[in-house]
Amino acid sequence: MSSLRRIGDLLVEAGAIDRQQLSDALSHQREHGGRLGTNLVELGLVDEKTLASILARQLNIPSATAAQLDRVDEKTLKLLSPKLAERMRAVPVREDAGKLWIAMADPTDQTAINELAKATNRPVRPMVAPELLIQYALERHYKVQRRPRVVQVRTGASDLLKIDAPKTPVGPPPLPGADAPVWNTYGSGGPKVDVEALAGYLDDETDRPAAPVGRMPMKELSSQLVAATSDDAIFDVAQRFVAQDVQRLAVFLLRNGLLGGWRGVGVDAQMLRGLNVTLEEAPVVARALASGEAWVGRLYAADLGALAQPLGAAKEALGIILPVRIGKRAVGALVGLDASLEALRHKADLDRLAVKLDQALHISYLRRLLLQP
Repeated sequence: MSSLRRIGDLLVEAGAIDRQQLSDALSHQREHGGRLGTNLVELGLVDEKTLASILARQLNIPSATAAQLDRVDEKTLKLLSPKLAERMRAVPVREDAGKLWIAMADPTDQTAINELAKATNRPVRPMVAPELLIQYALERHYKVQRRPRVVQVRTGASDLLKIDAPKTPVGPPPLPGADAPVWNTYGSGGPKVDVEALAGYLDDETDRPAAPVGRMPMKELSSQLVAATSDDAIFDVAQRFVAQDVQRLAVFLLRNGLLGGWRGVGVDAQMLRGLNVTLEEAPVVARALASGEAWVGRLYAADLGALAQPLGAAKEALGIILPVRIGKRAVGALVGLDASLEALRHKADLDRLAVKLDQALHISYLRRLLLQP
């Protein structure tokens, strides 16, 4: 019998999920297969970085970050053939003092480690990474096609699907403002646990800069939102921030239960503006709107529904969904595709942006009230 503690129990103890969420994920796993961690990420219960930290703690070996897997040099990548990397579900990270560090979905497989050492003619030091992160890296570096998984993303206990009877709006839907929104800082409160403290990362610096060169820092984001004097200007700021991590981006607004396309970057603008779909047709967006938290992970074209076409979505891709709410009222969403692996590192910043948008739009609404005669 294995002496390893189960990943689900460790996540519960760390406060990352509760017992009911674990039970939901196990049910999802029984229905759709795959590793428990993959199912937890697909359900939006944990992100890849949290999962990597807990896996590292479970196995007592270093975890590989999205940034490390994103920046592997060509010389190191060539040490593994695409076929071997795919079969072993492994991606080389770096060479260090004659040893080769390799991220693996299952770093406890000693037979695989021995085969990798023989193939590369180097001692192998395994690192752990979530299955989804390994798959993204295999696709990025080795052009390995993803294994299809038929997953119905839940919309949870949301009441979003009951917001007004669907009506056909004329033109792009405007932001809601006729009624005072109910404001409540749904994203307030600190995290339950400092997951970073649970396991070290091989290349992480002790004093990491607040933002990479050229990236908008959170302080600048806040300043731009404060300076924005209209809803359009607020959305402009959000769009610029999210566009840092994705190749294609679309902004959708919610009115009368319909998501209407508004504008975007790298998308079919004409098709986008003519789009109006119900939330039932885009369950993954509905779920993000229900939770009020950003989604960073694998996005399936089937879950995007009609939203997939103007975005030019393939069967699946790494993507971002940023919900926009004013208190408990859903306003819209920003959906980005072809995100970099580095986007996984910025999930917390996107969650903060969601809260700041809530506050900025509420202030904008109050400003309009004050200006009324």
